[in-house]
Amino acid sequence: MFMVIKKKHISFATICILCITLLFVHNLTDNNKNVETKSVYEPEDAPDNGEAIAVSSQYDEYCTEAKTNRDITRSKTCELLKNTIDNENTSQEAKKNAENQLIKLAKDMDDEIRCESLLAAKGLNNCVVFISDSSVTVTVEKKDFSSEDAAKINDIIFEQTGNNNIKIVEVK
Repeated sequence: MFMVIKKKHISFATICILCITLLFVHNLTDNNKNVETKSVYEPEDAPDNGEAIAVSSQYDEYCTEAKTNRDITRSKTCELLKNTIDNENTSQEAKKNAENQLIKLAKDMDDEIRCESLLAAKGLNNCVVFISDSSVTVTVEKKDFSSEDAAKINDIIFEQTGNNNIKIVEVK
């Protein structure tokens, strides 16, 4: 009995470390994307001191906010599941269910990051992928979005997740 509990704790710790690592890597890649600016604004009456004010598009802000909110929600969910697993009063069935949810959550997080990276590699920058049990939703900037882009998204998402219920949301 002691070995089973010990193995579960090791498994849980491994999953937690994986979740934290994925969030950390995801945040690093988000920070690197935010360094790139979309346009530069220099008022005519501003002194020519060589400084420019970087102005990011509203969609860039949406992507950053959506990914941050997704990460915060996932962190809270991981914490709740961990508390359920660690609680001595929780039944074995509930602990097993929480462990399974935590494993699924880690897989979904990994799939989302992988999909977003592959979409960026195909020229679809700043896509945000949300994976749920029944579907995958991808938000993409509407500017110059084509049916070829939709096909790329569908192919990548299906290849990575196996889910063919893909919803593409064009953000204005």
